[in-house]
Amino acid sequence: MRLAVNPRLRNTLALGAIFVGGLAVAGCGSAVPGDSVAVVAGNPITSRALAHWGYVAAVGQSQVSPGSPVIVPDPPNYAKCIASLKKIAPPSIPHAELKSACVSQFQQTMEYLVRSAWVQGQAAAQHVTVTTAAVNTKFTTAKNQQFKTAAQFDAFLKQTGQTINDILYRFRISLLAQKLATPAAVAAYYKAHLTSYSTPERRNVRIILTKTLSQSNAAKAALSHGKSWAATAKKFSIDPATKNTGGTLAAVVNGEEPAALNAVIFSAATGKLQGPVKSPFGYYLAEVTQVTPATTQPLAKESATIKTTLANTALSSPPWLKKWKAKTTCRQGFTIPDCKNYVAPKPAKTTTPTPTPTPTTGSSTPPATTTSGQTVTTVTAPTPTTTTK
Repeated sequence: MRLAVNPRLRNTLALGAIFVGGLAVAGCGSAVPGDSVAVVAGNPITSRALAHWGYVAAVGQSQVSPGSPVIVPDPPNYAKCIASLKKIAPPSIPHAELKSACVSQFQQTMEYLVRSAWVQGQAAAQHVTVTTAAVNTKFTTAKNQQFKTAAQFDAFLKQTGQTINDILYRFRISLLAQKLATPAAVAAYYKAHLTSYSTPERRNVRIILTKTLSQSNAAKAALSHGKSWAATAKKFSIDPATKNTGGTLAAVVNGEEPAALNAVIFSAATGKLQGPVKSPFGYYLAEVTQVTPATTQPLAKESATIKTTLANTALSSPPWLKKWKAKTTCRQGFTIPDCKNYVAPKPAKTTTPTPTPTPTTGSSTPPATTTSGQTVTTVTAPTPTTTTK
């Protein structure tokens, strides 16, 4: 059975109170409390939240490879994670690579915790709210559609290590992300990506390239006296791509051809023979045969698609990353690139690549099958497996 949730809405329970209800963003400093791993605009991300969702993600990872143990990353030293990986990894895998696998899985979970807090903070800043009733309605509809009985849903929760509150929180973040895709946000995205919605002017052209000026003049004279482009190009052209096709170049975009030829193509009137044009490759004759004007899809036609894109990428590619990173402080040993106090590690010395085992440590992907690029993704109730905490 499947339960719909938003893409990359992966791991959060204890963060449910942060920013919920349109509260003003707190500004009580950036120190990280002792029971927390990060603070976002004065609001803590607790160690409990990280531990819970690290476990949920690890359960999901173990179910991708049935029979694999549940291994939860344990920052900042990752001693238990590394020791557990050593038991299942080939002896040739170095300690550094085992630790890297643990760190990577932790960072994915931590990223979700941080970025879901960003979504709530941005929603509060824009006075965007989602009611508990709306969240419950979405959840109930999906649950009833995708689980035939309460027992099936209970089994799904047990198998994935999740609670109802976990899934409700995912729906809340999903709905907030959708509401943050406001008309102003859609318009700003459209403006920033305008080339993606535009098709440049294109021109069909016929050319003949010769090695010398005298050959080009001879070809021009032949054309002027009624010889066909097919015969003339075949006789005079040294361009292998067009000499046997009547010199035809289709759908030429400004800037594609050598500079001198390009300038002529995009200034000439249709049906007027141009040249000889000197270039580093020889001498060109050119004649534009068709012009297709540039077009731009209007915002109104693209707004629905952009709104979906913004909702889907609120976590994977948040437009407010710079703003909220500046408000995010993480505990040392728990930093990720989204933390303002993150310092990238120095590159390790290169060694001969060794295949790394698929880690069964916590992943920010819960026990789910996720599909990017859609408004919703699906969480599939996994086949029961034996796992250990």
